[in-house]
Amino acid sequence: MKSLSIALLFALGLVSTAVADLESPATKLRVGAYEYPPYVLKDENGSWDGLAVDLWRLISARQNIEYELVTVAPESAIKDLQQGKIDVLLGRLDVSAELDRLIDFSHPFLVEPLGAAFEKRTLFPHWTEFVQGLPSHGVYSVILVGLIGLVVFAILFWIAERGRENSHFDGHPIQAIGSALWFSAVTMTTVGYGDKTPLTPMGRALALVWMFAGILLISGFTATVASSVSAARTATAVFQLSDIARFQTGVLRGSSAEIQLRNAGIPSELFTSIDVALDAVEQDKIHAFVSDMVTIRYELNRPKWRGLRAAVMHDTSTRMAIPVRPGLPELELINVGVLEVMEDPAWQGVLRRWTGLPLSLTM
Repeated sequence: MKSLSIALLFALGLVSTAVADLESPATKLRVGAYEYPPYVLKDENGSWDGLAVDLWRLISARQNIEYELVTVAPESAIKDLQQGKIDVLLGRLDVSAELDRLIDFSHPFLVEPLGAAFEKRTLFPHWTEFVQGLPSHGVYSVILVGLIGLVVFAILFWIAERGRENSHFDGHPIQAIGSALWFSAVTMTTVGYGDKTPLTPMGRALALVWMFAGILLISGFTATVASSVSAARTATAVFQLSDIARFQTGVLRGSSAEIQLRNAGIPSELFTSIDVALDAVEQDKIHAFVSDMVTIRYELNRPKWRGLRAAVMHDTSTRMAIPVRPGLPELELINVGVLEVMEDPAWQGVLRRWTGLPLSLTM
């Protein structure tokens, strides 16, 4: 009898617990958000959108996570997570050892290199570096040798042809030497109009020598100019983090770009707004703005910034994940959701929606 009573009490306890669970609504996660395009945006009607918002909606739908979106201030978002005022944060926050001591992170949903936005020079992207590099590559020496040869052979043509009847280099010395200079120039450049030609054996022998000399001179000139152009491109190219040290650079305060440039010993100007930083690039106050490649790609695909060009630093990386409050029980569900979304081909469509077309990275 005693055991039966215990069984009945246990059954009643289970039933009452189940009823209480049905009556009490599931706890909603408080998801804080602040604007940071393209990760989080807010329209005029107060609706949230963006890359991180789309990701969170996909995760919460897959894992049946109930939540409410609340607005938080970027400067206090980390403290809000630490104090439990919010459970999840949507914005732009890189995974770092420093932050990982304060809060928890989901699995990374994006691993991207750093990118840089530069002013697009429309006529000739490297003309200043090209002009500055001309002396060191011997271009002026080749030009000087060509001019001296042009004048010397013009005088020799005139001397060899001036006494010949019906010669193209006869007549008044100034006019005759001018004709010889013209013939010498078109012969050196291999244009060869044929409007003026030597008639004497000596003149033709000189022309033959000058033809071969002209080929060598033009080849040397072409090679040195190509070398200068290549050097100019190399001087302004950005392929890795150390290359950005040649430029006056701007970054967002507190961003991963600021940390990586500071750790590399590269000075940078700090900004609190992307638009202000890109305006500074356009106005030539700074040479480049550095951020994660997703942000660079999004901004430079906007009509406002189509006048800028992009570069990518392949030896850098930024890991983007969802920040959560320490000890959040739903973290495992969120991690599973992140992995499921990453494995879904539709995720690439979400990325393209917010980052636009691939940028030309030619420097």
